[in-house]
Amino acid sequence: MKRIVATVLTLALMLSLAVSLTAMAAEKTTVTVWTFAAEDEEPTSWFARVKKWATEYNEKSDTINIVLEGSKNAQVMLTTLAAGTTPDIFTNYWNNAPAWSDSGVLMDLTDFVKNAPESWDYADFLESSWGLSTYNDKVYSIPYTYSSSFVFYNKQILRDAGLEFPKTLDEMIKMADDLTIVKEDGTIERMGIIPDHPWLETVMWPVAFNAPYVSEDGKTITFDDPEMIKAYQWQADMYAKYGYDNVKNFIESFGNNAEDPLFTGKVVFRWRADSAVAAYTQYAAETNTDMGIEMLPAASDGNSYGMLTCAVWCVNARSENPEAAQEVLYGLTSPELFKELANGSYNNGTFLPRKSSLTYVAEGDFTEEARSIAAFLRDGNFRHFPMSSYIGEYLSAINTQMTEAVAGFITVEEGCKIVVEEVQPLCDKANQ
Repeated sequence: MKRIVATVLTLALMLSLAVSLTAMAAEKTTVTVWTFAAEDEEPTSWFARVKKWATEYNEKSDTINIVLEGSKNAQVMLTTLAAGTTPDIFTNYWNNAPAWSDSGVLMDLTDFVKNAPESWDYADFLESSWGLSTYNDKVYSIPYTYSSSFVFYNKQILRDAGLEFPKTLDEMIKMADDLTIVKEDGTIERMGIIPDHPWLETVMWPVAFNAPYVSEDGKTITFDDPEMIKAYQWQADMYAKYGYDNVKNFIESFGNNAEDPLFTGKVVFRWRADSAVAAYTQYAAETNTDMGIEMLPAASDGNSYGMLTCAVWCVNARSENPEAAQEVLYGLTSPELFKELANGSYNNGTFLPRKSSLTYVAEGDFTEEARSIAAFLRDGNFRHFPMSSYIGEYLSAINTQMTEAVAGFITVEEGCKIVVEEVQPLCDKANQ
């Protein structure tokens, strides 16, 4: 009888424990995290690394359970956020912050940053990255990528011409012109640089020339500044000299991958985003091309500037669990996870906005090219397009008018003036 009673008591205790554990599990707060990244199972992919971190976080936490979902585009996110409380945390494009915060979608993270634990190490973030997370003096996101464009160039062509990489933008423009080869029939055999390929740059060239988009007090659109005009005039001049149709026909002759014009010798200077570094390093090796990578040469003030873009993490202003979401966000943007993510896909290295993660790549077991870019990003001067409620309209006006100007349908000065006329009223409204 005693044995039966003991068995019953043991079973009762086990059942009670199981119920308690179930209750504890049920009490864990779910924090949903959505990302643009595809749900790639390759172990070194960004999504797989974050998923591994989330799994380990869930195993250690008694209070929070992270649910990570990928392949969510910005439109899906905005539609879902406008309708409810999910997701709690989500990736975003930096330029969405003004409009989304004005519509009440984004949580103000200013106190989150100010009251961060010492271990989060705010000072480890590159100060320039916060400009793309701040709108109307409030922090609405946390940067998690740090990216720019650089000049990839063919060292052998420069050596054969007895030249070294140019120190200034003016030198690069002249050098590119001197290195351009045109056949007797007018067709182009080689160009020193194509300023608007693969696209017309509305940020990189103005930043490189240190041209202002808006006055320091934020009240005047300055797209007609002399340096801004200069940033586009040389592009228009190049098309005028070699012929718009000739340049476009030349571009159509380009191949992909290892047939990129940099590796076939058709282009000497090729500006590309740092995301291309792994592929370009591979193609340079395959084609035996002596490829160099540098910051854009110096502007008239003697300094070299690179444009800055960041992807960011945001928190849903309607989250039912804001404290838990913010706790998870500290982990998502921690020095430890950033270092892990800095290894990049296939361990090729990638670039995040913490000095420690960039130093990890710059001094780590990565390619020389990846190490160089990490050092440039950590130590260089980087500027971004100004945060405002009219970002989309401003960029659209630039693209429309400068496309016309570079093609020669209007003058650069006329195009710059039209941009100012279109955007100044929006700036005035934003400053009311």
